Amino acid sequence: MIGGSPIAYHNCIVRADLGPERAEVAITESQNLMRTSGVAGSWHVGPSMRPTDLGTRLEAHGFEGGPEPGMAADIRALPDVEAPTDVRISRVVTDTGLDAYEQVLSLGFGEGPPEAAWVREMYARIGLGDDVPWRHYVALAGGDPVACDSVFLAAGVAGLYFV
Repeated sequence: MIGGSPIAYHNCIVRADLGPERAEVAITESQNLMRTSGVAGSWHVGPSMRPTDLGTRLEAHGFEGGPEPGMAADIRALPDVEAPTDVRISRVVTDTGLDAYEQVLSLGFGEGPPEAAWVREMYARIGLGDDVPWRHYVALAGGDPVACDSVFLAAGVAGLYFV
C-alpha cells in the first residue's frame, strides 16, 4: 500500500505469501515502487508471511527490523468502568470531527502533525459512514478534544488504532 504518507510505516507491505525464489524479486520491486513513488516504505512482517526467513532477506536489502507488538482481549471479560462525567465521547461523522481527531492525534501520537494530517486525509477519503468498516471517536472535556481512537470492524473482531 502506498498512501503517500511522509512516514515509512504507512507506505507498506502487510501481506506476503512468496516462494523463496520470488521473495528477492518482490523485495526489489517494492523498493523500486516506493522510490519511484517518492515515499519511504516498510514491510510489516508477521508469522503468517512467507518465506519464513523474510525478515532476514529484508535486512539484507537495507530494511531495519523492530518490534510491532499486538494485543488481544475478550472484551466480555473486562470489568465495567465508569467514564468521567465531564467527558463526552462522540463518533466522528463530519469534517469538523475529523479536525478535532487530527488535533488530538498530532499532540500525542507517533510523528506528530505530519502523521496526523496524513491520517486525517486517509480517513476522509475512506469515508465516515456506516458503509465502511472504520469508526473514529473523539473525547471532549469542557468542549476541548482530549482523546481519540479508531476502530476497524472485520471478521467478528475490532482492531483499535491511534488510541
